[in-house]
Amino acid sequence: SNFSKNIIPSIQPTHATSDMYWAQERLGPDRIKGAYSYSTLLKNAGMVALGTDFPVEGVNPMHTFYAAVARKDLNQYPDNGFRIQEALTREQALKGMTIWAAYANFEDTFKGSIEVGKFADFTVLEKDIMKIPQDSIPGVKTLATFIDGVKSARAAALQWFPLAVSRIQASALAFVPSPNANSSYASTAIFTPYRSSRAADTASTAPRPRPSSLT
Repeated sequence: SNFSKNIIPSIQPTHATSDMYWAQERLGPDRIKGAYSYSTLLKNAGMVALGTDFPVEGVNPMHTFYAAVARKDLNQYPDNGFRIQEALTREQALKGMTIWAAYANFEDTFKGSIEVGKFADFTVLEKDIMKIPQDSIPGVKTLATFIDGVKSARAAALQWFPLAVSRIQASALAFVPSPNANSSYASTAIFTPYRSSRAADTASTAPRPRPSSLT
């Protein structure tokens, strides 16, 4: 049956690809059938919030995205993906790392998408992660990161989603012109330093209407 609308699963996609080597041995052949069931959770809950579980797992969101859609480790193992039937689509994974995550944190009114009235935080990638070959995703680099509409020099010094902070919240998704990209537009998935409005502390626990942009 479907989840209560008060429940949004929080998923760390790289848990599947970190645990897959020993998971069946420890869980057994029956229980493994219900493990790391990200697509099933999404179908029942309507949305999922994706994260890294840093510092237990690596903080690079490209690895998170790749694990969600390919269900492989960084050596492209296994060939067909671990329990690939539970993979998310690229669009689902991207929403899980942006607008759905913002909604789960009661921050979708100012994060999660590039819209008038929201933070102008975005990262321009060298390649379109929605179109490139799947196994190329982990190596995608950052061309520029903007915070509050200002290009961040500190961010540009790093080679991937360059936010030197321990806590990260998803901000937005867009396509931003990039003269350095192979195509005329570079795919943009945005992650910003955590900026609390204390919305989660003060918000009602009653179900909230889900904006159309979440679907």
